[in-house]
Amino acid sequence: MFLSDQKQWKSYQTWLHIIFNKPLFVFGLALKENETFLRWLLIQRMKLYKRHFDRKPLGWYLAKKGEDETADGKRFFLEKVGFEVIEVEEYSDIYEKAWY
Repeated sequence: MFLSDQKQWKSYQTWLHIIFNKPLFVFGLALKENETFLRWLLIQRMKLYKRHFDRKPLGWYLAKKGEDETADGKRFFLEKVGFEVIEVEEYSDIYEKAWY
């Protein structure tokens, strides 16, 4: 699925290719029970990267500091699947200031 054999993968021209082969920048993901599929997808992504030691998964998760009562568990999960958690003080730091 990586660079050498991308065009042989049936999902080469889908969003799955992006999830598994590109750096991800995520915000607004609660990881609640209705997002189980996304958790599973991130776990599969990490498993794929573990089989290819020459590449590391790049991912960043942006969150508001102190907003989530399950933040420790979410941070643990995200770090285990290759994400760096970045906390900001205000939502405006995510939605306005992050883009300039």
